[in-house]
Amino acid sequence: MVFRRCQGCGLLQKDPSLFPDLLTEKARYEQHSQRVDPGYVRWVKKFVDEAIVPFVLPGDALDFGAGRTGEMARQLISLGHRVCEYDPWFAPDPLVLGRQYDLVTVLEVAEHFQDPAAEWRRLDSLLRSGGYLAIHTAFLPVNWTEWWYLRDVTHVTFYPDSCWPPLARRFGWIITYDNHQDCIVFQKPGT
Repeated sequence: MVFRRCQGCGLLQKDPSLFPDLLTEKARYEQHSQRVDPGYVRWVKKFVDEAIVPFVLPGDALDFGAGRTGEMARQLISLGHRVCEYDPWFAPDPLVLGRQYDLVTVLEVAEHFQDPAAEWRRLDSLLRSGGYLAIHTAFLPVNWTEWWYLRDVTHVTFYPDSCWPPLARRFGWIITYDNHQDCIVFQKPGT
């Protein structure tokens, strides 16, 4: 595999020649389970308890890259959030991308960004002042050459923990939480 590495922040990306086409990408997503098993519910709850509950009061939320189970939405609704879902394959409502939110969740989605700069700009535009962006993606380990996460054909962009501070500076975000493994939360400062 051929990779490109950002000299500034360490972000690693597969060469664009390795990006899946739309049909391959959709076929891979179709392989994800449609049922919500107890292990998946616990996994989403762990993310919600770690990255959202300590920081975000109930408000308007967007699950960006929601998939098709609706589990994140169910858990956020149970906490009092008003939730919209967006997914290019399973919830492709462009109207939800024309609003701003108090919370945007990005659960196992950022590694699929073929144009990460454009996606981070979009995510910033979706946040209200004071809003939170909660991200879950496996952070790039130091010894990554045999890392299992690279084998998924739809995983094209990988983030070391060192990339988050430059990203925060670029958008003026505040890092409110970083577990240095797979979870980071940003806040867009209020006006």
